[in-house]
Amino acid sequence: MTLIVAGHLPNTLFNSGLFVIADSAITSGSTTLLNGFRKIYPLPIKVWKPSFLHETFRGYRDVLFEIEGFVAFSGNTLTSQHYMNAITEHLGALRVTSRKHSIPLTYRLAWLCEENPIFEANTFWDEETFAQADMDGLLTPEFIVETVSHALNAAIRSAREYKLNKEQFQSLLNQILVGFPDPNRASLRQIYHLYRFDMLPQHGLDGVFEVSVVAKRIEYNEVAVLGLQGRYGSQAQAVRSALSPKADTAQAMWKFTMEAIAECHSAGDKSVALPMVWYELDSSTPRLHAVKKYPLQRDQNVETT
Repeated sequence: MTLIVAGHLPNTLFNSGLFVIADSAITSGSTTLLNGFRKIYPLPIKVWKPSFLHETFRGYRDVLFEIEGFVAFSGNTLTSQHYMNAITEHLGALRVTSRKHSIPLTYRLAWLCEENPIFEANTFWDEETFAQADMDGLLTPEFIVETVSHALNAAIRSAREYKLNKEQFQSLLNQILVGFPDPNRASLRQIYHLYRFDMLPQHGLDGVFEVSVVAKRIEYNEVAVLGLQGRYGSQAQAVRSALSPKADTAQAMWKFTMEAIAECHSAGDKSVALPMVWYELDSSTPRLHAVKKYPLQRDQNVETT
């Protein structure tokens, strides 16, 4: 099991961002198999622009636009790795293209896995097409969320090609957390977006269970809890709601997560474990960075201050 808590940092005149805190246990039931396992990763988001020699398309050679977000996971480790690979492959290879046979020519972003009209043989492009102004603003928060949902559905479909027993089907029902800066925000205070993606079972044709991907936006005054959400989700939100607007939200959630791990251990539940880590994605730097890590030696108790 996992305990991940994430939310928005307090907005100030010159700073804003996201925090994400996670334990590091790999477990079987309520037993810890190992700790120190990373559950939060950087998420490169890249838009590639087409290159031309006169009127002939010559491939996608240059990055037009790039930002970095993060992805975190709760659930089966191997399945989560498959999900994260699908997400990073899709978001790292977004391509500027045009809508097929559109008159006048209109532009959009294409996924690596979909049909792209720019590759059609014997097609020539006017040198005035794909100007910078045509490509600006194509990457939106909504398209990033759509891409993550598409990538997760594609990963689920690849697993569902095989007959799965009940336990194997349950391994598909993970939770993914994705955070990223707004790609079209050009002000001193950047806006950040945080989404939780749940894989939920639903009845398909002939009574066969399918997996539905549901995206939920985490608002500024909310926190997302993954893993032990049923046990600690409402408690974490109560702590967040009680904070003043200028309070250090991340520090409060760090303390809450540490106390939750201590509570689990005192009850004999080793489904979460130290070390725990705290990362932030904020306007002080374009990269995900570690803020704090709390290691636990084998003979130590969990501290809560």
